[in-house]
Amino acid sequence: MAAGFTALFGAPLGGAFFALEILHHQHVVEYYEAILPAIVSSCASYVVFVLITQLGIGSTWNFPVYSIEKINDFAFAILFGILGALIAWIFISIFKASAWLFTRFSMPVYVRTTLAGLILGGLAVFFPLTRYFGHDELNIIRLNRK
Repeated sequence: MAAGFTALFGAPLGGAFFALEILHHQHVVEYYEAILPAIVSSCASYVVFVLITQLGIGSTWNFPVYSIEKINDFAFAILFGILGALIAWIFISIFKASAWLFTRFSMPVYVRTTLAGLILGGLAVFFPLTRYFGHDELNIIRLNRK
């Protein structure tokens, strides 16, 4: 889990400790039992991530420094915060509906995984940027908007 979070966020120690927080919260394992393996797997994952993506060691995303120029920026921030909360609510509702659907209709695990694969494949066909890590694509989108 620590290696996965590290590859996702590009932060070795952050990924390790975040993974330990989840495990500790669910009382699966205590910190002292897993801290060394989590840090080692995070560092190994980060090295592999840097070698594969060739992004180098440094910040994952490169955003310009933002300065507040108008008071309307706060209104937009509040609006986008509300919009993000609504999208998150829809996201959670989709997962709850999917869980209800799969418990209501008993399906073998291979049918469920096949359906999930088809849905993910459809997303990849219609939204090509979803096929990759979002790290480099986010910078490409930002540069193409200028």
